[in-house]
Amino acid sequence: MKRSLLRDLALVVVTGAATPFVLLAVWGAFHAAIRGPSGRIAALLAPGFYRPRHDLGIVAVDAVLGLVIGAVLAAIIARFTRASRWTLWLAFAAAFLIAAALAVPGAESIAPRLGLLVRQPMILFVLCGASVGFCLGRRSSKASATH
Repeated sequence: MKRSLLRDLALVVVTGAATPFVLLAVWGAFHAAIRGPSGRIAALLAPGFYRPRHDLGIVAVDAVLGLVIGAVLAAIIARFTRASRWTLWLAFAAAFLIAAALAVPGAESIAPRLGLLVRQPMILFVLCGASVGFCLGRRSSKASATH
C-alpha cells in the first residue's frame, strides 16, 4: 500500500473513532439546553416513575444534528485526503461503529451494544451525513485518477 493511502486511512480511522465522543458531548449540551434540568432531576429522584418523552421533534433534531456533524466531518476529511471516497467512508463507518459500541455502557458483549446503536437515529444519520460529505468534499482530479 502506498504511504499516502495509509496516512489517509489512519486519519479517517482516528476521526471515526473520536466522533462518537464528540457527538456525545454536542448532543448532551444541545439537549441540556433544550430540555433543562427537570428531566434529569426527576430521573434521579424517582427513576421508576420517570419516563422520558421521545416525541417526533426530538427525533428530528437528533437526525438533523447527526446529519450535519457527519457531513461536516467527512467534507473536512475529504479535503485533506486523496483515497477513494468509498474506502474512506467504509473505514470511517467501521471505526465509528466500533468506538460507539465500546462507548455504550454495559457488561454484555458487543452484539447487543450494536443492536442498541442501530435503533438510534443519530447514529444512522451521522453515517448518512458522512457519505454525503465524502461525496461532496473537494478532491483533486489527479487523486481521483490514481485511486
